[in-house]
Amino acid sequence: IKKIAAMRLSELTAWVEQEHKVEVQFDDAVAEWVASKSYKPEFGARELARFIYTEVRGPLSLALLEKLRGVPAIRGMMVEGAVRFEASYFDTKARLGTS
Repeated sequence: IKKIAAMRLSELTAWVEQEHKVEVQFDDAVAEWVASKSYKPEFGARELARFIYTEVRGPLSLALLEKLRGVPAIRGMMVEGAVRFEASYFDTKARLGTS
């Protein structure tokens, strides 16, 4: 389930990068939290998608519109049992293998 959660978070990251030109990076703890909180055997991955939409994408959207407007990169991390976002200054070129 953690791998599926990480894959879904990567899809969200790609969408944000394409639509908003902002690079997003999630800590591993976010994928672990999503996997542990969203897994319901009777619903499978559908519940995971709903959970990411409400508990990750919603707060990320608010952060982009409010406090993080105009920043080039955002880091998502776990703080007190919820995903929080902050401006990040990781080296995007190094991460992408370019110079």
